[in-house]
Amino acid sequence: CTEGQLQWTPLNLTGTPPCPRDKHVAVLVPPALAEGPAAGEAGAWRMVTFGGFGVIPEAEDGDDSDDDDSEEEESGAEGDASAAEVTCVPKKEVSLADKLRAKAAAKAKAERADRKARGPALKLGWFDEVHQLQFYGPGHWSKIPIAQPTTERPAGRAAHGACWFGGVAGACDASEQGASILVFGGRTAEGRVNDTWLLDVESCRWRSAQCIGRPPCPRSFHSVERLDAPAGGAAFAAIFGGLDTQSNHLDDLHLLARKDLAWARVPTAPGPAPAPVGRGCAATAAFADGTLVVFGGSSNWDTDKGGPTQLHNDLHAIELAPLLAAASDSAGDASDSATTAAPEHDHTSHDNEKLPALEAAVVSSKKAKLEAVSP
Repeated sequence: CTEGQLQWTPLNLTGTPPCPRDKHVAVLVPPALAEGPAAGEAGAWRMVTFGGFGVIPEAEDGDDSDDDDSEEEESGAEGDASAAEVTCVPKKEVSLADKLRAKAAAKAKAERADRKARGPALKLGWFDEVHQLQFYGPGHWSKIPIAQPTTERPAGRAAHGACWFGGVAGACDASEQGASILVFGGRTAEGRVNDTWLLDVESCRWRSAQCIGRPPCPRSFHSVERLDAPAGGAAFAAIFGGLDTQSNHLDDLHLLARKDLAWARVPTAPGPAPAPVGRGCAATAAFADGTLVVFGGSSNWDTDKGGPTQLHNDLHAIELAPLLAAASDSAGDASDSATTAAPEHDHTSHDNEKLPALEAAVVSSKKAKLEAVSP
């Protein structure tokens, strides 16, 4: 940088980058400890991208425009030959059928010329590709091969959320979740969804996460951030806000525990300042002390205009360290047998020890708040 100023520098990378798109996700992956189809040079960091919305590249099976041109040329040649023949024979009256055929041919030729002048039609859609940028040498783009049928991987999507869900302290580990990227929700061709997926960046395989508890409702334009419990505790993913299936902006906060993939909604209480209003496209950041920060975003979605009508620049923070620590400390008591989605628990009638660690911590937090305000 120059004196007192910072400058952006374009990167001259090797390989083929993803095609132009927006509303995709990019996750920084720490150095791999194991070999695999996507593993780069030892000790090198990687950025993995998934999904997005944009112009679908044309198929590689050729373009029909050349065929149209050749048809035009052939038709013209035939017309010239016919004209030459007409001069050699007595003039005949043109039938109505011939007139109609000539008119249709002229119209088709004009339409082909118009299409050629406008250029090829653009097809917009959702991407399901996974690409990576390896940070060694000059940097190299490559597409990660996914050898799975479409039924075993997430549908193409945009405006989804993702975070690194592997080991703590920036290192891959050999736990059940392994070296995984978490992907939640987004907008697909079918609408907004709330499915949860894990991408193992070493084996390059997707896995549908079989979570317990009630997940957040379907949404897009939400924020996903990784949080670690203090003192090297368990890892969690925080999901905030977004746009639901009715185009309403959301203000809820959910946590997903990495150990047992248990969902829980975070209870919040009124404070001296107003809480963040429902919003999408907000930026979030997690601090080492367990604090989650939310900045900006947009709200008041206008269905007719197809976009938000209000933008924000407010900053909010919530301290999640006590909740994360409680869930991390009691993680050993979590039920390992529950692997499918279950209905929300009745917190007033269940013993905390029978609940997953994260939800038990949430229940305890609710009880503590009730006790604090009770006379």
